[in-house]
Amino acid sequence: MPITDEELALTAAQAGAAVVRAMWGTSLTRVAKSPDDFRRHGGGLRRPLRR
Repeated sequence: MPITDEELALTAAQAGAAVVRAMWGTSLTRVAKSPDDFRRHGGGLRRPLRR
């Protein structure tokens, strides 16, 4: 039976969280976001500061 989009998204998020926990050894904290957070920051991606 095929996997649904929702199941795929949840599985991917859980796998990503497991990698972060393994690399940094801490639990994750959910941070509330407003609908326009991603528009203000260029799609949610931030470039590192150049020095």
